[in-house]
Amino acid sequence: MDPTEQQRSLLAPSVGTARYAFHGGWPCASACWMPEIPCRTQWNAEKPQRSWVYAVSPCCGQEALRELDWAFANFWRGRKEGRRVGFPHFRRKHGRRDSFRLTGSSKVHPRSVSLPRIGCVRTKETTEKFRGRILSATVSREADRWYVSLAVEVERDDPQPDVGPVAGIDRGLTSFAVLSDG
Repeated sequence: MDPTEQQRSLLAPSVGTARYAFHGGWPCASACWMPEIPCRTQWNAEKPQRSWVYAVSPCCGQEALRELDWAFANFWRGRKEGRRVGFPHFRRKHGRRDSFRLTGSSKVHPRSVSLPRIGCVRTKETTEKFRGRILSATVSREADRWYVSLAVEVERDDPQPDVGPVAGIDRGLTSFAVLSDG
């Protein structure tokens, strides 16, 4: 992506909010039993105390908590199956794998992507190849460059079966038989 300075100032707090929600949900999700209060309910209850959360899209915190739930579910499933799996890690702050996910109202234009609360961000590549319904947009930063990854649901036609005679070869034969027609 090629964001303006104003858009960069909106992207950075979105990453920070996702990280904050991920770390804030840690005590709730790390328990090996299901908590009485879901992490997302606890996050929504604490939001009024932190007014800076309202400057970014609500999806940033919600999706971060969903990723945290997936991380712990995969951890406990792997342990139950007897595999050696690592415990989920905290997200680092200083520019390593900074990302957040947005679901819902992202739109694609010929040379830009429209993200909620951020606006229409120009892209360096053409986005005309994305046809279909956008499921989610993951915005990430690497070396102070911003990237967007889109998950797109595309309608595809059922493959047509091949029409023609069937030929098969048995791999266990040492010599092949020739048919009467050659």
